[in-house]
Amino acid sequence: MRQAAELAVGEVNAGGGVAGRRLSLKIMDDSGSEDVAVRVATALRDDPDVVAVIGHMTSTASLVAIRVYGAGSRPVAMISPSASSPDLCARASPPSSPVSADRWWRKILT
Repeated sequence: MRQAAELAVGEVNAGGGVAGRRLSLKIMDDSGSEDVAVRVATALRDDPDVVAVIGHMTSTASLVAIRVYGAGSRPVAMISPSASSPDLCARASPPSSPVSADRWWRKILT
């Protein structure tokens, strides 16, 4: 995921950025821990330069982090390419949808 994000940012910046502004990545690791995910999410939400988050990798970390991103005066958008809990949709503010929900995979694999 990190390499894909770095590649995408490089391509966007090579094309002039977004509305003339260059993108940058801030890499953080929640170690799949709920406690660490809350600390990481709080730091990212409180950073005025952060407008969106790609991650967290696990559903467990994403479920606690999404509450943090939706709280406060400036919500931060979060997407996760790997978290798949259907509960992410219900807890998001504004509502969102995981990239691939467990329910969908269950139908495909059974």
